[in-house]
Amino acid sequence: MLIPYSYRKGADNKLATFYYFNTDSEQYAVRFYHLGEIQSKKKLMNCYSIAFMLSKPNGDTLVINKGLFYRVISTVITILKEFMAEKNPLKIYISPVENFRKDRRRFRIYKYYIKKLLPLDYRAKRKFLSHTFILEKC
Repeated sequence: MLIPYSYRKGADNKLATFYYFNTDSEQYAVRFYHLGEIQSKKKLMNCYSIAFMLSKPNGDTLVINKGLFYRVISTVITILKEFMAEKNPLKIYISPVENFRKDRRRFRIYKYYIKKLLPLDYRAKRKFLSHTFILEKC
Protein backbone atom coordinates (compact mmCIF):
# COMPACT_ATOMS: atom_id res chain seq x y z
CA MET A 1 0.00 0.00 0.00
CA LEU A 2 1.27 3.46 -0.86
CA ILE A 3 1.95 6.01 1.84
CA PRO A 4 -1.36 7.80 2.42
CA TYR A 5 -1.73 11.55 2.40
CA SER A 6 -1.96 13.13 5.83
CA TYR A 7 -5.58 13.72 6.81
CA ARG A 8 -7.60 15.33 9.54
CA LYS A 9 -10.85 14.47 11.22
CA GLY A 10 -13.60 17.04 10.92
CA ALA A 11 -17.04 17.07 12.49
CA ASP A 12 -18.14 13.92 14.32
CA ASN A 13 -21.73 13.77 15.53
CA LYS A 14 -24.55 11.24 15.75
CA LEU A 15 -25.48 11.71 12.07
CA ALA A 16 -22.07 11.75 10.36
CA THR A 17 -18.29 11.75 10.66
CA PHE A 18 -16.07 13.69 8.28
CA TYR A 19 -12.40 13.45 7.30
CA TYR A 20 -10.41 15.66 4.91
CA PHE A 21 -7.12 15.39 3.05
CA ASN A 22 -5.24 17.30 0.38
CA THR A 23 -3.30 16.06 -2.61
CA ASP A 24 -0.90 18.43 -4.36
CA SER A 25 -3.78 20.01 -6.27
CA GLU A 26 -7.13 18.94 -4.78
CA GLN A 27 -8.96 18.62 -1.45
CA TYR A 28 -10.94 15.44 -0.76
CA ALA A 29 -13.70 14.74 1.76
CA VAL A 30 -14.47 11.31 3.21
CA ARG A 31 -17.92 11.14 4.80
CA PHE A 32 -19.47 8.42 6.94
CA TYR A 33 -23.24 8.70 7.36
CA HIS A 34 -24.95 6.91 10.26
CA LEU A 35 -27.86 5.21 8.50
CA GLY A 36 -29.74 4.24 11.67
CA GLU A 37 -29.90 7.83 12.85
CA ILE A 38 -30.65 9.33 9.44
CA GLN A 39 -33.37 6.84 8.52
CA SER A 40 -34.59 6.25 12.10
CA LYS A 41 -34.48 2.47 11.68
CA LYS A 42 -33.32 0.18 14.47
CA LYS A 43 -32.09 -2.48 12.05
CA LEU A 44 -29.61 0.06 10.66
CA MET A 45 -28.22 1.15 14.02
CA ASN A 46 -24.44 0.97 13.93
CA CYS A 47 -24.56 0.80 10.11
CA TYR A 48 -22.93 3.48 7.98
CA SER A 49 -22.47 4.50 4.38
CA ILE A 50 -19.22 6.00 3.10
CA ALA A 51 -18.74 8.59 0.40
CA PHE A 52 -15.50 10.15 -0.73
CA MET A 53 -15.13 12.86 -3.30
CA LEU A 54 -13.48 16.09 -4.23
CA SER A 55 -14.51 18.94 -1.94
CA LYS A 56 -16.22 21.00 -4.65
CA PRO A 57 -19.60 21.12 -6.39
CA ASN A 58 -20.23 17.88 -8.31
CA GLY A 59 -17.10 16.45 -6.71
CA ASP A 60 -18.66 13.01 -6.46
CA THR A 61 -18.94 12.60 -10.23
CA LEU A 62 -15.69 14.16 -11.40
CA VAL A 63 -13.06 11.80 -12.71
CA ILE A 64 -9.67 13.27 -11.99
CA ASN A 65 -7.18 11.21 -13.95
CA LYS A 66 -3.95 12.66 -12.61
CA GLY A 67 -2.27 9.37 -11.72
CA LEU A 68 -3.04 9.82 -8.03
CA PHE A 69 -5.70 7.16 -7.69
CA TYR A 70 -3.65 4.62 -5.75
CA ARG A 71 -2.42 7.13 -3.19
CA VAL A 72 -5.93 8.59 -2.84
CA ILE A 73 -7.51 5.15 -2.34
CA SER A 74 -4.72 4.26 0.08
CA THR A 75 -5.65 7.34 2.13
CA VAL A 76 -9.35 6.45 2.01
CA ILE A 77 -8.57 2.87 3.17
CA THR A 78 -6.46 4.23 6.05
CA ILE A 79 -9.33 6.51 7.08
CA LEU A 80 -11.81 3.63 6.70
CA LYS A 81 -9.71 1.40 8.96
CA GLU A 82 -9.41 4.16 11.59
CA PHE A 83 -13.16 4.71 11.46
CA MET A 84 -13.85 0.97 11.78
CA ALA A 85 -11.52 0.69 14.79
CA GLU A 86 -13.11 3.71 16.46
CA LYS A 87 -16.83 3.08 15.77
CA ASN A 88 -16.85 -0.72 15.34
CA PRO A 89 -19.72 -0.65 12.80
CA LEU A 90 -21.75 -3.74 11.96
CA LYS A 91 -21.95 -2.75 8.28
CA ILE A 92 -20.59 -0.11 5.94
CA TYR A 93 -22.35 0.40 2.60
CA ILE A 94 -20.21 1.54 -0.33
CA SER A 95 -21.94 2.73 -3.51
CA PRO A 96 -19.46 4.11 -6.05
CA VAL A 97 -20.83 6.83 -8.29
CA GLU A 98 -21.50 6.15 -11.96
CA ASN A 99 -20.68 8.72 -14.64
CA PHE A 100 -23.09 7.11 -17.08
CA ARG A 101 -25.61 4.25 -17.06
CA LYS A 102 -23.97 0.89 -16.28
CA ASP A 103 -20.63 2.54 -15.49
CA ARG A 104 -19.03 -0.05 -13.19
CA ARG A 105 -15.39 1.10 -13.34
CA ARG A 106 -15.31 2.55 -9.85
CA PHE A 107 -17.34 -0.30 -8.39
CA ARG A 108 -14.88 -2.92 -9.65
CA ILE A 109 -11.69 -1.20 -8.63
CA TYR A 110 -12.96 -0.03 -5.22
CA LYS A 111 -14.26 -3.47 -4.40
CA TYR A 112 -11.00 -5.14 -5.38
CA TYR A 113 -8.79 -2.69 -3.52
CA ILE A 114 -10.93 -2.59 -0.37
CA LYS A 115 -11.32 -6.39 -0.22
CA LYS A 116 -7.56 -6.77 -0.54
CA LEU A 117 -6.84 -4.43 2.40
CA LEU A 118 -9.88 -5.17 4.56
CA PRO A 119 -9.42 -5.92 8.26
CA LEU A 120 -9.72 -9.66 8.93
CA ASP A 121 -12.86 -9.33 11.08
CA TYR A 122 -14.86 -7.90 8.13
CA ARG A 123 -15.99 -9.44 4.86
CA ALA A 124 -17.15 -7.77 1.67
CA LYS A 125 -20.23 -8.83 -0.21
CA ARG A 126 -22.25 -7.39 -3.08
CA LYS A 127 -25.77 -6.18 -2.42
CA PHE A 128 -28.09 -8.17 -4.67
CA LEU A 129 -28.89 -6.45 -8.00
CA SER A 130 -27.11 -3.25 -7.12
CA HIS A 131 -23.85 -1.38 -7.51
CA THR A 132 -23.40 -1.39 -3.75
CA PHE A 133 -21.17 -3.60 -1.73
CA ILE A 134 -21.26 -4.07 2.00
CA LEU A 135 -18.44 -4.46 4.49
CA GLU A 136 -19.93 -6.65 7.19
CA LYS A 137 -18.54 -7.56 10.59
CA CYS A 138 -17.96 -11.34 10.85
